[in-house]
Amino acid sequence: MEPRTTRQIIAEGGSHRELRRQLDAGTIHRIARGAYVERLPTDPREAHRLLITATVPGLPAGVLSHASAAVLHGLPVPDGALTRLHITRPRASKGGGWSGVRVHVHAAKLPDEDVQEVDGFAVTGVVRTCLDLARILPFEDVVVLLDAAMHDPNHPADERTDIRLALESGLAGLGRVPGVRRARQALAFADGRAASPLESRSRIIMWQQGLPKPELQYEVYDSFGHLVARYDFAWPEQRVYGECDGKVKYAQLLRPGESAADVVMREKRRDNDAAARGWRDVHWDDGDLKRPRVLANRIRAVLFPRAKAA
Repeated sequence: MEPRTTRQIIAEGGSHRELRRQLDAGTIHRIARGAYVERLPTDPREAHRLLITATVPGLPAGVLSHASAAVLHGLPVPDGALTRLHITRPRASKGGGWSGVRVHVHAAKLPDEDVQEVDGFAVTGVVRTCLDLARILPFEDVVVLLDAAMHDPNHPADERTDIRLALESGLAGLGRVPGVRRARQALAFADGRAASPLESRSRIIMWQQGLPKPELQYEVYDSFGHLVARYDFAWPEQRVYGECDGKVKYAQLLRPGESAADVVMREKRRDNDAAARGWRDVHWDDGDLKRPRVLANRIRAVLFPRAKAA
């Protein structure tokens, strides 16, 4: 879905009066000054991409940054951070920074190595984007962001380490600016093995609720060395594994020609095989994260069944 400008609508035979009539009737929607769409996206990230496409051509030269850059990089940010488009301009630029209803222009140092092109737009790179956001977002959101930045199943572990080292170096270079201490704490906690925001938030809850630290993406092999299963979380000493189930996860598990029911049955067979090997399981979904203490008690009861009985 691409936004249409007032000029395009007029060129196609429309008029300002007809444009106002359609706006009043709700058949088109204004997403930025002089830019319209027929349908407003329900996904905040899709809506933000539209805002970028509609707004950037009319702005002074700058580089998309903060939450706007995160969206283009495919990094998770909270919906509340997507209400305005973010642009960074070199600190020496005329006019400096300013903030409006739909646009926030930042004035900051912007070395060439911090800039790259994504989808035809100049944006801050992944590391710079994370550094910008890590100082202003809440701890939980920063962990989710950093986990995602360091996680890429197509990259070897040493490349994930490179990102962590770059983030550590970047934070060290910031000195004592506001928010840097929280950013360092979040980076110390971050783990690129977390495969989704749901896993990241689950891990935060486990830590906050005092649960034993789990192994992430724990692999179990049979006697022939074949991979039997890979669990989101595992406590091998207790022979317990945990799985956080979400719609996105099941969509990712779909194989060619499979239905959602096929995935569920395959996961069920895997759980039965694990039970036969003496493993116990606990499953939860994103709704359970809204009740952290209840979820933690469920996990604790599986980890320490004797303590529960006592």
